Amino acid sequence: MSGRISHKTVIAGFVGVFLLGPISGALADTRALWHMDDTDATMTDSSTYNNNGTLNNVAVGQPPVYSDSGTSFLFNGLDSYVEVPEADSLDPFNANITVTAWVNFSGPILDDSYDIVRKGLGSTPGGDWKMEIKNIKNLGTVGKLKCTFRGSMEVVKTASPDIMDGQDHELKCIKTATSVTAQVDGHSYTKSAAAGSIANSSNTLVGSKIPGDDVYSGYMDEVSVDIGS
Repeated sequence: MSGRISHKTVIAGFVGVFLLGPISGALADTRALWHMDDTDATMTDSSTYNNNGTLNNVAVGQPPVYSDSGTSFLFNGLDSYVEVPEADSLDPFNANITVTAWVNFSGPILDDSYDIVRKGLGSTPGGDWKMEIKNIKNLGTVGKLKCTFRGSMEVVKTASPDIMDGQDHELKCIKTATSVTAQVDGHSYTKSAAAGSIANSSNTLVGSKIPGDDVYSGYMDEVSVDIGS
């Protein structure tokens, strides 16, 4: 993971005058921002919502994936996971939601999928959302980003690129009122469908479905959840 240029971008601010009144709708709000620069058993949330998590068998202080500074977490594919206590702030309800993660992993995939981050299961009342790496045809040789959002309807979209290549990748799962998008390194793959409102009472899991199942094997960095327009 050496020799990369920084992916961080400095965006210049501006001052404007709105002649037609304020913009309607809520702005996107960062509900969780996990830099994964931690050195102890707590994954610290840098948003204002205090969605901190507890590490279980996760190696800290690993080479960064997001930029040339900081560190990442390494998940072992067996029993690694981070658990974040249930919080309404991570439920999108009817609002837009964007889940972002940076990953770097190589094959073969050890399970039918690697769960990156999720809130709820497919059977959870109130719906669920998840970002995962799908083991295509269960061969263990091709891994693709898969995004699932389930409210009144389950909407699933899988991106085209194989990302099981030992390279750094930025992944996004995006739900709007009318679509679900799986995005890899800025390239979007969209399905037009309305998932509906999502709100459940589940903890958020990072790096696994449940302890010991669909456990990610690889480096993970800079995970965030943004909710709102």
